[in-house]
Amino acid sequence: MRMAAVFVLATSTIGHRLGVIPRPLAVIGYAAGLVLLFAGPAFPWSELLFPAWSVLISVHLLRVRMRARPEPADVV
Repeated sequence: MRMAAVFVLATSTIGHRLGVIPRPLAVIGYAAGLVLLFAGPAFPWSELLFPAWSVLISVHLLRVRMRARPEPADVV
């Protein structure tokens, strides 16, 4: 769980600094990372934070990708 916490914190920081992840998702990532880091073994539900965060980031990236898809050019 600690490795997952470090991954979430690092990915949130890098994604936010590159502009790929908006600030609210980065804050959610920081909160999830801190919970995973400090309260992981004490609360069984905390094991679901990493998969939930992964799904949240994946859905965001897919939505951004679908919006940015260019229109097909007319072939003349």
